[in-house]
Amino acid sequence: MTEVFEMFKNTLVVLPARGGSKRIKKKNIVPILGKPMIHWPLNVLCALFTNKNIMISTDDFEIKNKVKCYDILTEYTRPKSLSDDFTTSMSILPDAIEWFQLRHNEVEYVLMVYPTAILLKCESIYEAYKLIQKHQADVVIAATDFCFPIQRSFSMSEDDYIEYREPEYFDQRSQDLTKYYHDAGQFYLFKKEKIYQNLKLSDLMVCAVNLNRSEVIDIDEPEDLKIAELLLKNMLEKGV
Repeated sequence: MTEVFEMFKNTLVVLPARGGSKRIKKKNIVPILGKPMIHWPLNVLCALFTNKNIMISTDDFEIKNKVKCYDILTEYTRPKSLSDDFTTSMSILPDAIEWFQLRHNEVEYVLMVYPTAILLKCESIYEAYKLIQKHQADVVIAATDFCFPIQRSFSMSEDDYIEYREPEYFDQRSQDLTKYYHDAGQFYLFKKEKIYQNLKLSDLMVCAVNLNRSEVIDIDEPEDLKIAELLLKNMLEKGV
């Protein structure tokens, strides 16, 4: 574990928190159990990293004000060119890294954590560092398995008929089918130099921390907020 703590010192933590969310207005600071959503991942990150290695990447001054109580880096303002609806999460990192390194110190790793990662756990971050060290991966992501075999998925036509994606697997037992996983939308731990190569995740050597489904929530629609609160409340009550 000593190696992990040493790596923490060489890490820049970035929370991408654009202010222009459409489906849930100001999603990153909407209240969850009485606190701004971004509070929950920040609470975990501040227990692991020094405050001056955590920065917010936002174009929104209201979001900045909400996180000032954590004494993290809020001086940086994301350029308008990186704040539209088509800007990808990875594309905002080079500018944030350059800003940080000009004012502070060089880093070896970049940990990007979404403000919506309200179920983030310290253990998951530890596991990511152990994986990136053990396998010399380019990036480690948080993932979880699909709740239903994707081999049995189907599309629906305009006249309501269905077409199975892989009909040859329809009669096979679920336990005999290959298990597939998806991005949990919590965090990405990068080797810094890989961010500058302008590659897609699919082009990199990627390892994954496997999360239980109860630790994952995708908050995109207003109705997701109620589910998020229930999951977070359950996690807090269990003390995990």
